[in-house]
Amino acid sequence: MVKLDIKNKLDKILLIVLAIVLVVTMLSIFFTVFLPKEIRTIKIFALLGLSLNFYGTILLAMTLLKPDNKIKDLSGTYYGGNPDLEKDMLESRRAALWGLILIVIGFLFQIIDVISSYYLI
Repeated sequence: MVKLDIKNKLDKILLIVLAIVLVVTMLSIFFTVFLPKEIRTIKIFALLGLSLNFYGTILLAMTLLKPDNKIKDLSGTYYGGNPDLEKDMLESRRAALWGLILIVIGFLFQIIDVISSYYLI
């Protein structure tokens, strides 16, 4: 049995994003495989690539758009350093890295879709 250890908000968001990508992929496969060829309009790689780009962009935006109370905590000066600042910077870097990875993979899927539709049609 697999036990997930989800401690912070970013891990929960990534798990939700992966679940949504899985659902979109399954729906894309369903529409592509089970519908007649004349009705098929959804391309698997293009749809998956666009959804990954969308989620990657959301993760990148999360690193920039912070609530007012968090900005006040991060901008305060404390004796011995600001403990919230290091934690937030590490979390922001992690979210930005995942966002960039999702965007790059999304673009690769879109390129695969264009190449496959160009050479296979």
